[in-house]
Amino acid sequence: MDCVRQVLVNMSVRDIVSWNTMTDSFAKLGELGMAHKLFDAMSERNVISWNIMMSGHLNLGNPGNALKLFRGMLKLGFRGNETTMVNMLTACGRSARLKEGKSVHGILFREFEFDY
Repeated sequence: MDCVRQVLVNMSVRDIVSWNTMTDSFAKLGELGMAHKLFDAMSERNVISWNIMMSGHLNLGNPGNALKLFRGMLKLGFRGNETTMVNMLTACGRSARLKEGKSVHGILFREFEFDY
């Protein structure tokens, strides 16, 4: 953890990649509080930023928080990608939220092409 903090403190230029890398490091180490602080401080976010936070909550057994992040992401106009959709279907399954699972399923079919 100290190493991650030192890298963040000593960076002269912080772009979206460096912010995502730092946020992901904290999330993977189970430090979601610090990951959220970084996420909240980001001047720019992309779908990867959102996926990092959703995955962090899923990995720590918080599917409801992952779903809240997803709803927030959509409200801000972000589109999810395949990783987002897998995370959300997992969150719906783990929290037994059938209605939200159906909504995610609908988004999948509206937004993504499938080869059958």
